[in-house]
Amino acid sequence: MVNCNLDDLGLLANNFKCFGMVPQGFVEFRPFNIIIGKNNTGKSALIEIVESVTPNSNRDKLNTQRQGAEDTQNIFIRTKLGRPEIKDQALGLKNNGNNNFGPQSVMINNRPSPNPIYEKMLEYWVVGRSRGDANHTNFEAVSNANDLGHQEILFTPEITTFTRAHTVLFSNYRSPFSRLYLYRVLAERDITTTGNVGDVDLMPSGDGATSMIWAFTNQSKWNDGLVHHELLNALNEIYKGDNFFSRIRVAQHADAAYEIQLEEKNKGLINLSASGSSLKTVILVLLNLILIPSAKNVGKEQLVFAFEELENNLHPALLRRLFLYLEKYQVKNKCTFILSTHSNVAIDWFAKKDYAQILHVTHDGSEAQVSPAISHKDTSKILDDLEIKASDLLQANCVIWVEGPSDRIYLNRWIKIWSKGILVEGAHYQIALYGGALIKHITANPNYSTPERVSLLRINRNSAIIIDSDRRSASGALKKEVSRIKKEAEEAEVSMIWISKGKEVENYIPASIWKSYCYPKTWKGVGPFENVFEHPGIKQFKDRKVDLANKLKPLMKAKEEFSKHLDLDKKMTELCNNIKKWNYMN
Repeated sequence: MVNCNLDDLGLLANNFKCFGMVPQGFVEFRPFNIIIGKNNTGKSALIEIVESVTPNSNRDKLNTQRQGAEDTQNIFIRTKLGRPEIKDQALGLKNNGNNNFGPQSVMINNRPSPNPIYEKMLEYWVVGRSRGDANHTNFEAVSNANDLGHQEILFTPEITTFTRAHTVLFSNYRSPFSRLYLYRVLAERDITTTGNVGDVDLMPSGDGATSMIWAFTNQSKWNDGLVHHELLNALNEIYKGDNFFSRIRVAQHADAAYEIQLEEKNKGLINLSASGSSLKTVILVLLNLILIPSAKNVGKEQLVFAFEELENNLHPALLRRLFLYLEKYQVKNKCTFILSTHSNVAIDWFAKKDYAQILHVTHDGSEAQVSPAISHKDTSKILDDLEIKASDLLQANCVIWVEGPSDRIYLNRWIKIWSKGILVEGAHYQIALYGGALIKHITANPNYSTPERVSLLRINRNSAIIIDSDRRSASGALKKEVSRIKKEAEEAEVSMIWISKGKEVENYIPASIWKSYCYPKTWKGVGPFENVFEHPGIKQFKDRKVDLANKLKPLMKAKEEFSKHLDLDKKMTELCNNIKKWNYMN
């Protein structure tokens, strides 16, 4: 699991803007938190729950109180006693001579814990009301959940009863969010010319972007390399294949207005106002990632980035490269991203990754609700809500067609070895079975399906087709149907058709694996065109190929065992490269 600065934390609020009495928000945070929903359902309000408890926000301007709500607005923070913000306070009390806070300091399953509180990693909800101070860092502890008058909404099983010791410990509770800083890019954004430069305050709308770049490239107190090198390199990484920018600067026009300019090969310097909106979006994202930490003197691990509807004006391929850049940035810096979107590209990119969660925001006309998308049914509801047709979403970025289930077991194992565990079935590819003798009922022609044959490429255009040659010798001819599929695939320029160099997939298993399983060390192995299942020790699996595959799978550990066996290394390298290309991972 990829770490982030909000690990072990949750944050909810009630009577907050469009959210009612039942607390809504983030039960947990992950490195990437994807917020999806129709317009005007509450996606931005969900971001503002986090914004309202960070020290660089102006909560008064957020106007977060729900209209017409008579009850108090409350903030709910899910935390663990082992987090530094709490552990430090507990240690402080211990140093004052109270080693255990008394016999009833912590209640676990209605029994007092005998251990010091600072050694505990209990998970529960800190229930507090924001004091509304300038930094929004402190919360008043509620010594009894009933003080709120709505105990049933407080996820009672997860709450440790507030005792006298809790009241002492949290009477001046310092929120873990007080160490974090949230920076936003709004859905409605732009970078414009300006008459004033020198300031490094970047607004969520994009105001201040021109001034910030000017300051970093003209004032000695800032590192101009962040613009001339880091930002420019990131821009070229994201635009790879589309554009190449050799220089970025801020120029002053005759009317005294300052404007960002980018230089492209054979084009010279181009005013940003003459470029598309997509370029402005990418620049705003990069200013937040690269310049903000320096401008505000905060560590990147302290940052929460809330980017709204990045897909606006971005081509899907460009959006994928931007997501890939964000992923690399997060892994390196341990920050947190909150992305609101309507895009099926975002769903496709993040839905199956364990370091991301999708939160579905809906509105019933009275108030908004937030639901994590956990099951297939949840994801289907999101697609229906956004009116995304199945044909709009490539639910698998590529399909690998194999003859039978044992082939799938071997192939998954080999992909894991060759990709060093990076490529995962269900996330990056899907293996489908066409059923051996049923090959006569499929075609690699992408232009049609007939009553007799199903076109594999109409199911998914990114397809690899793996077929047993069934040859008995190196000079043996391919069967008629195999030759047909091969010709169709070549004519259709299918990215990969793999006809086994030996008789079938099992012939790719080297002697070292067979020896480890059922043969003496002197055995020379199965010949490339021999029938594997005629050998003693193997023939018992003739009608149980899946059982054999499952027994051999754990014995396949090192790529070197396969590198010189037939053409397996060449084909697996080609297959993994294709999967990475289809997932925009190259």
